[in-house]
Formats: sequence, structure tokens, C-alpha cells
Amino acid sequence: MQANAKYIPLSKPERPAKSVIRVVDSACAVCGSFRCALVLKGKDRDFNNTTTDVFTLVRCAQCGLIYLNPRPSTGELGAIYPPTYPSYNHDFQRATTTFGLDKRLKQILSLLPPPEGERRTGVLHLGSGDGYVLKRLNDLAGNELETHALDVSLQAVVVAAAHGHMTYPGFAEESKLPYNDFDLILLGHLLQRVTDPRLLLLSVFECLRPGGIAWLECANIDAPSIQWLQEGAWGGYQIPRNWFLFNRKHIEQLAAEVRFEFAHFAYSRQGQYWRAKGSIATVKGTQLAKKVSRRLSCDFGTALEAAGQTSNMLIALKKPS
Repeated sequence: MQANAKYIPLSKPERPAKSVIRVVDSACAVCGSFRCALVLKGKDRDFNNTTTDVFTLVRCAQCGLIYLNPRPSTGELGAIYPPTYPSYNHDFQRATTTFGLDKRLKQILSLLPPPEGERRTGVLHLGSGDGYVLKRLNDLAGNELETHALDVSLQAVVVAAAHGHMTYPGFAEESKLPYNDFDLILLGHLLQRVTDPRLLLLSVFECLRPGGIAWLECANIDAPSIQWLQEGAWGGYQIPRNWFLFNRKHIEQLAAEVRFEFAHFAYSRQGQYWRAKGSIATVKGTQLAKKVSRRLSCDFGTALEAAGQTSNMLIALKKPS
């Protein structure tokens, strides 16, 4: 989950894109199979200061999961998440929050049980960036939340701490967080960006209190827009930051293995996935591309959402009481 609020970089380093970054072989994160078939090859379409390398997306021959193989090494996260990455650079003083973000955060708050006694509701955001989304959630809750933020970016963690969050630097699936301690854990799109999604869900399950909620969002590889936007133009690929791409059945399988229950599931529109780069407009960032992208999202989004076939999945998992 990323705020679409105005942001400014903490710094604006003029750095060139890296080439030949370190990569590691990958397997299917759902069934463990190594058997796969080529889907497409592609580069980073969002940033020009990450890497120029071409990456390969494959589809698992057994369960249909799409994943990068090989994928970047965790030692290259600093390369594929540049200092100007939006989640690290919100302008807390002047940022204006979109209606869509507030609506989603209110929906998340509505899923939480009432606090027990005088204990404050504990919320942890994994992959929090600079903590802006977490701060906005607390604003909507009347500043009644006890907020915790975790991110691999030390620079982002420092900013999050300055805004009142308890912070933890490091990898979400490896961090030593307290068990049975949180009422809500926000993952955003993190599940598709870690080395072991199953291990991440297990860690989240252990950290939640009984009855606690884990909220996550994932790109939906069953969306028809994947076929309509060819040559890797579908924004949900997010090469090379998305390492695994799921559908609903994949999420259901992983959640069941960890013993999560489904508290909420819905498909939603994700306008940024309708990026007409390469297939409809040839020049990145042109006004034509932006207008076509917005129009496609508006015209097709409502119908697809009703049919359950949009590009984004909203998921709330509950730890049994």
C-alpha cells in the first residue's frame, strides 16, 4: 500500500543505473517446483537510476505462479529501490492524502476488534518506508494507536522514528519481533517482494495477537489487462521489485498453510497498472500515455471490478481467536 500523496526526495543523488547486478536462482514460492516456462523478459519501467539489466519472468508449470528467475540478490536492494523511491520520500508537512488512501485505511480500521481495557491497539507496518501511511492511519484513529514501523532502508527508518513510530531496521521475514503482540500488521505489497512469502506470513501470524488482522495487497495475475497490455507494459509486473506474482488461489493456499482465516477479500482497480508503455504509446511519460492510461482505468475498471477480474487484490487475514 503506497500513499499517492505529494512527496519530495530526502536527497536527489545523480547516480547512474547499475548493470550486471547480482542475481540468484529462484523457484516457485507456492509449490516449490523448479519447472517453469518463459512469460517475458523486461527491464525496470519506473526508474532510470536502478539497473539496466533485463530480467526474466517465468510461470510455474505446476501451479501457475509467475516469478522472476533469476531474481536480484537481497544485497542489491539498494540498487532496485533508489533513494528517490516514493515510499521513502513523503513530504509530511505539505502532503495531501488522496481520498482512495483514506477510504482504504478506514476500511482496515473497521476490521479491528475494540481495544481491551486501557491497552492501546498495536499496529506494525512491514515495509513501512518513511512511516507516512502509518501516520495517516493513526490520524484517522484519533492518535489512539501504538505504531511500529519496519523497513530495510535505514534512512527511511530514521524518518519514521522522527515521526513517533517505534522502529525496526531489517528484513521483515527475519526480524525478531515480539510474539502475540500486535492487533494489526500492514504488509502492503510486501508479500510479492520478499525471498520467502510463506515464511513472511508465518512470522506475521506469530506476531499477531489472537483475533489480529494482517492486511496485504497483491497484483492479480488473472487480470485480463495482462493480455491487453503486451510486451510487459502491465504495471503490476513492477520488474525487478516484484519477485512473485499471485492469484487468489495462491494466496488462499499460503494462508491456509499458516492457519490464517480470511476476514476480507476483494478486487480493486489500480490505475497505475494501466501504464500504456510500449503497447499503446511509444514514449514513456507522454501526455498521450497518461490520458490513455487514465481513460482505460476509468472505462474498464468498474466493469472488471464487478466481474472480479481487476489487477489488484485486497486481502485481510485473521489469526483465529
